[in-house]
Amino acid sequence: MPNITIESASLESFKLWSSNLFHLNIFGEKLKDIHIVWRKASSSSNTKSFNMFAPNLRSLKWEGNFMSSQHLGKLTSLEKAGIFMDSELNDCDNIFKVICSMCRGKVSLNQWTVKALVRGGSMPAAPLVDICNLSLHIRNLNDDLIPAVVFLLGGMPNLNTLHIKCTFSSGVANYLCSGIDMEYWKLQGLAFIYQLKEATLELSNGFNGIEFARCILEHAPDLENMVIFHLQKYSDDVWELKDNVISNATVVSQVRKPEKKSWSDFV
Repeated sequence: MPNITIESASLESFKLWSSNLFHLNIFGEKLKDIHIVWRKASSSSNTKSFNMFAPNLRSLKWEGNFMSSQHLGKLTSLEKAGIFMDSELNDCDNIFKVICSMCRGKVSLNQWTVKALVRGGSMPAAPLVDICNLSLHIRNLNDDLIPAVVFLLGGMPNLNTLHIKCTFSSGVANYLCSGIDMEYWKLQGLAFIYQLKEATLELSNGFNGIEFARCILEHAPDLENMVIFHLQKYSDDVWELKDNVISNATVVSQVRKPEKKSWSDFV
């Protein structure tokens, strides 16, 4: 089934899993939910396209790989969108174009998507200024990933809700996730911190996430709520964060319990 074209005046939900699809066209004014899982077969053609007209779409989830060309239109009704790539080798320009079409809906990205976005090394001419609600599903805030996260957050100056969800991975070495302190975060000049109202951090091993939380709490004047989930051994460190909160935010800390969830879960 290399080519699919769907035109429907009544279709409201569409889900597709494929590894040999070449061209996909979807046209439906009543479409509200689309979920595509496309994993590129190594022997397949390099020319693939996705065209969509769904002006009333509310939820979009894309897993696997992007095609060589995507045209989604302006998704003004979108409430949430998740992009979970299988690797960082996807075309960063394609990912930027898709995210920029999402307007002000909730955007969820996984670790590979973040890496693919920053692989080009420069933010596009039209940064992701419309993104107000971001959820990052990553394995951990390790030293290698943080520059990519900083690069991404730097293009979202109007972000007011942030959720970082690290996989519960207590076996990750501390030293791989503890090389970034608050001074580093301060030096990045992340404008969104001054707009941030809600933050949820589900942390794993290391101190990088704790230092990020410290930076937010000490520099976010409009923060209203922060929830920090942490491992038991970091209870004292997280508790100390509450001593220097500059806003009137409610800060809640809770010990994480082991859970069996995929790092690419879409919430």
